[in-house]
Amino acid sequence: MAGTLIVLGCQIVALMTPPAAPGSQTVVLIGPTTVVFAALAVNLLILSLLFRVGGKTDATFREKFNGLGGSARVATTGFLRSFLTIFALTKERKSAAEKLTFPAPWLYYPGSLSRCVQYKEMSMFMRRLALSAVVCTMIPWVAAAQSGTPKIYNTVKLKLKEGKQVVGGTVSSPDPDVYCAMANSGFDFTWIEMQHSSLGYQDVARMIRACKGAAAIPFIRVPDAAEGDIQKAVDIGALGIIIPMVESVDKVKNAVKFAKYPPMGKRSLGGGQYGVMWGADYRQTANDNIMIVAMIESPAGVDIASQIADVPGVDVVFVASTDLGSFSGFKQGEPQYEALTMRVHDATLKAGLKLAGPLAWKNRPGYTFFQGPGETALIRSGAQAALTPAGPPTRKSGVAPIEGSEPK
Repeated sequence: MAGTLIVLGCQIVALMTPPAAPGSQTVVLIGPTTVVFAALAVNLLILSLLFRVGGKTDATFREKFNGLGGSARVATTGFLRSFLTIFALTKERKSAAEKLTFPAPWLYYPGSLSRCVQYKEMSMFMRRLALSAVVCTMIPWVAAAQSGTPKIYNTVKLKLKEGKQVVGGTVSSPDPDVYCAMANSGFDFTWIEMQHSSLGYQDVARMIRACKGAAAIPFIRVPDAAEGDIQKAVDIGALGIIIPMVESVDKVKNAVKFAKYPPMGKRSLGGGQYGVMWGADYRQTANDNIMIVAMIESPAGVDIASQIADVPGVDVVFVASTDLGSFSGFKQGEPQYEALTMRVHDATLKAGLKLAGPLAWKNRPGYTFFQGPGETALIRSGAQAALTPAGPPTRKSGVAPIEGSEPK
């Protein structure tokens, strides 16, 4: 049993140890993961041989080693190289180095070059080896926990960080089957519409839960930046909060405050299905995964675009094409309208945030986050494509549709 634990610990350390630099005195084993675990099975069989050699001569060890089959010799080499790695991590570096030396021949381990090592007085180190195996197995996990690297499961955030564009499908129907069809159709996220629909939080909770594990990340456009709306949205599992009609900096600050846990915000810790959706460590990882999208829909919002973009915790600034035209009185393509969009464009990118708009603006420079069509529009266009696949386009390319104007 002790031998099994030792070998297992050694192989885990070997798997997690980076390759030694050329000329380095530290010997490490790094090969393909599959090869390492295949060698583990052989190591378990030959472990008793290794420990029974203790106290005998080098010649005895060489004789037994050379008598092993090819695969067993490779596995033994891997084990001994892992053994050296463990001793390189202990305080007894000098003593260990004196006990273990390098002879010829060389053995080729798939994916890397391993060296056979001579065996001397291994029995004297059995206890130290067992303790070192346990300690060294824990080191990578402790280091990872202390490294401060956030755990990111919001794939929208990851894609944006990589410079990719993301598209969300708009969902207004409470039917879980419709939601799952949207969530698994290739969209990066779902834009769950709670501002301009009769959807309730119980409806949305069922929809999100029905599609746990879907590729599309749930984003919710809440009715307002009120604490109750945002709290419910994140509690049911939304990883994106879309704030409509932003015309004050305080509105955005409130969105961040109610969506994020302390110390970044003041989100209350309560019940919900967030743990089922995103894991038992959700409290520790939520702040790094929840995104805030601020929608600028009027000239008043445009006037404070730079201040909105400077609020800590905001990830995306969205130019709402329909309402910007409705509130300004200008149409897409007109110089006055485009001047408004450019002011938001410049302020957002200058702050290092992501710029968003309707899917029709996908080819506009700087835009990476888009609201796609709703389920009814997709059903209609899908039916039209099926019936008349070569039909002419219904509107000018690059012009976003006016929300509410399309037939139902």
